[in-house]
Amino acid sequence: MREITRYLQYLNVAIPEKYHTDFQPKNFFYFDVLIPFLIGLNIHDLKKYNEFINGENLNEFIEVVQLGKPDWYCHILLDRTKETFEKNSKDGRNIISLVERFQPLYECLFANNSERHINVSRDEIDANDKKSLLDTISFMKSIKNLKKFTEI
Repeated sequence: MREITRYLQYLNVAIPEKYHTDFQPKNFFYFDVLIPFLIGLNIHDLKKYNEFINGENLNEFIEVVQLGKPDWYCHILLDRTKETFEKNSKDGRNIISLVERFQPLYECLFANNSERHINVSRDEIDANDKKSLLDTISFMKSIKNLKKFTEI
Protein backbone atom coordinates (compact mmCIF):
# COMPACT_ATOMS: atom_id res chain seq x y z
CA MET A 1 0.00 0.00 0.00
CA ARG A 2 2.88 2.38 0.72
CA GLU A 3 4.33 1.88 -2.77
CA ILE A 4 0.94 2.58 -4.33
CA THR A 5 0.44 5.71 -2.23
CA ARG A 6 3.93 6.95 -3.06
CA TYR A 7 3.37 6.20 -6.75
CA LEU A 8 0.13 8.19 -6.84
CA GLN A 9 1.71 11.12 -4.96
CA TYR A 10 4.64 11.24 -7.39
CA LEU A 11 2.33 10.94 -10.36
CA ASN A 12 0.21 13.87 -9.17
CA VAL A 13 3.33 16.03 -8.95
CA ALA A 14 4.83 14.80 -12.23
CA ILE A 15 1.89 15.62 -14.49
CA PRO A 16 1.90 19.39 -14.98
CA GLU A 17 -1.34 21.29 -15.42
CA LYS A 18 0.08 22.77 -18.62
CA TYR A 19 0.06 19.30 -20.17
CA HIS A 20 -3.73 19.11 -19.92
CA THR A 21 -4.20 22.41 -21.80
CA ASP A 22 -1.32 22.05 -24.28
CA PHE A 23 -2.01 18.59 -25.68
CA GLN A 24 0.38 17.08 -28.21
CA PRO A 25 0.66 13.36 -29.06
CA LYS A 26 4.29 13.32 -27.91
CA ASN A 27 3.26 14.80 -24.55
CA PHE A 28 0.52 12.19 -24.17
CA PHE A 29 3.09 9.45 -24.67
CA TYR A 30 5.57 11.07 -22.26
CA PHE A 31 3.18 12.11 -19.48
CA ASP A 32 0.53 9.39 -19.68
CA VAL A 33 2.70 6.42 -20.59
CA LEU A 34 6.46 6.83 -20.20
CA ILE A 35 6.70 8.94 -17.02
CA PRO A 36 4.16 6.83 -15.10
CA PHE A 37 6.10 3.74 -16.18
CA LEU A 38 9.43 5.30 -15.12
CA ILE A 39 8.03 6.35 -11.73
CA GLY A 40 6.62 2.87 -11.10
CA LEU A 41 9.83 1.16 -12.17
CA ASN A 42 11.90 3.53 -10.05
CA ILE A 43 9.81 2.75 -6.96
CA HIS A 44 9.53 -0.99 -7.62
CA ASP A 45 12.95 -2.02 -8.96
CA LEU A 46 15.81 0.48 -9.08
CA LYS A 47 18.11 -1.97 -10.91
CA LYS A 48 15.63 -2.42 -13.77
CA TYR A 49 14.97 1.33 -13.80
CA ASN A 50 18.69 2.03 -14.25
CA GLU A 51 18.94 -0.59 -16.98
CA PHE A 52 15.99 0.96 -18.80
CA ILE A 53 17.24 4.56 -18.66
CA ASN A 54 20.71 3.45 -19.74
CA GLY A 55 19.30 1.86 -22.89
CA GLU A 56 19.96 -1.69 -21.76
CA ASN A 57 16.50 -3.20 -21.36
CA LEU A 58 13.25 -2.21 -23.00
CA ASN A 59 11.53 -5.50 -22.13
CA GLU A 60 9.93 -4.21 -18.91
CA PHE A 61 8.17 -1.45 -20.83
CA ILE A 62 6.94 -3.83 -23.52
CA GLU A 63 5.58 -6.25 -20.90
CA VAL A 64 3.74 -3.50 -19.02
CA VAL A 65 2.21 -1.96 -22.14
CA GLN A 66 1.05 -5.35 -23.40
CA LEU A 67 -0.87 -5.88 -20.15
CA GLY A 68 -3.20 -3.08 -21.20
CA LYS A 69 -4.18 -1.73 -24.56
CA PRO A 70 -1.01 -1.06 -26.57
CA ASP A 71 -2.99 0.53 -29.41
CA TRP A 72 -4.22 3.17 -26.97
CA TYR A 73 -1.04 3.65 -24.93
CA CYS A 74 1.34 3.71 -27.89
CA HIS A 75 -0.90 5.07 -30.63
CA ILE A 76 1.78 7.66 -31.44
CA LEU A 77 3.76 4.77 -32.96
CA LEU A 78 0.97 3.66 -35.32
CA ASP A 79 -0.93 4.74 -38.38
CA ARG A 80 -4.15 3.95 -36.51
CA THR A 81 -6.28 3.51 -39.61
CA LYS A 82 -3.95 0.88 -41.09
CA GLU A 83 -1.97 -0.63 -38.18
CA THR A 84 -2.48 -2.28 -34.82
CA PHE A 85 -0.34 -3.87 -32.11
CA GLU A 86 -3.13 -6.21 -31.05
CA LYS A 87 -2.56 -9.74 -32.32
CA ASN A 88 -6.25 -10.66 -32.23
CA SER A 89 -7.35 -7.81 -34.48
CA LYS A 90 -9.98 -8.79 -37.01
CA ASP A 91 -10.58 -5.43 -38.62
CA GLY A 92 -8.08 -5.78 -41.47
CA ARG A 93 -5.36 -3.57 -40.04
CA ASN A 94 -1.75 -4.77 -40.31
CA ILE A 95 -0.38 -6.24 -37.09
CA ILE A 96 2.81 -4.43 -36.12
CA SER A 97 5.40 -5.48 -33.55
CA LEU A 98 5.43 -3.16 -30.53
CA VAL A 99 9.14 -3.88 -30.04
CA GLU A 100 9.90 -3.01 -33.66
CA ARG A 101 8.10 0.35 -33.39
CA PHE A 102 9.21 1.28 -29.87
CA GLN A 103 12.86 0.30 -30.33
CA PRO A 104 13.90 3.36 -32.44
CA LEU A 105 12.19 5.74 -30.01
CA TYR A 106 13.77 3.96 -27.05
CA GLU A 107 17.21 4.01 -28.63
CA CYS A 108 16.90 7.70 -29.50
CA LEU A 109 15.94 8.60 -25.93
CA PHE A 110 17.93 6.17 -23.82
CA ALA A 111 20.67 4.40 -25.77
CA ASN A 112 23.90 6.10 -26.69
CA ASN A 113 23.58 5.87 -30.43
CA SER A 114 24.10 8.35 -33.21
CA GLU A 115 20.39 8.91 -33.90
CA ARG A 116 19.58 12.20 -32.13
CA HIS A 117 16.14 12.84 -33.67
CA ILE A 118 13.43 10.61 -35.03
CA ASN A 119 10.00 11.41 -36.38
CA VAL A 120 7.15 9.57 -34.78
CA SER A 121 3.69 10.27 -36.08
CA ARG A 122 3.66 14.06 -36.52
CA ASP A 123 6.12 14.69 -33.69
CA GLU A 124 9.86 14.81 -33.54
CA ILE A 125 11.41 12.84 -30.72
CA ASP A 126 14.69 14.37 -29.66
CA ALA A 127 17.42 12.65 -27.64
CA ASN A 128 17.45 15.79 -25.45
CA ASP A 129 13.93 14.88 -24.25
CA LYS A 130 15.62 12.26 -22.05
CA LYS A 131 16.92 15.03 -19.77
CA SER A 132 13.40 16.39 -19.22
CA LEU A 133 12.04 12.93 -18.53
CA LEU A 134 14.79 12.10 -16.07
CA ASP A 135 14.54 15.54 -14.42
CA THR A 136 10.92 14.69 -13.65
CA ILE A 137 12.03 11.46 -11.99
CA SER A 138 14.88 13.26 -10.17
CA PHE A 139 12.30 15.68 -8.85
CA MET A 140 10.45 12.71 -7.40
CA LYS A 141 13.62 11.61 -5.63
CA SER A 142 14.17 15.09 -4.19
CA ILE A 143 10.61 15.05 -2.81
CA LYS A 144 11.35 11.66 -1.24
CA ASN A 145 14.56 12.99 0.32
CA LEU A 146 12.82 16.15 1.50
CA LYS A 147 10.15 14.06 3.23
CA LYS A 148 12.83 11.98 4.96
CA PHE A 149 14.61 15.14 6.05
CA THR A 150 11.45 16.77 7.44
CA GLU A 151 10.47 13.60 9.32
CA ILE A 152 13.65 13.70 11.43
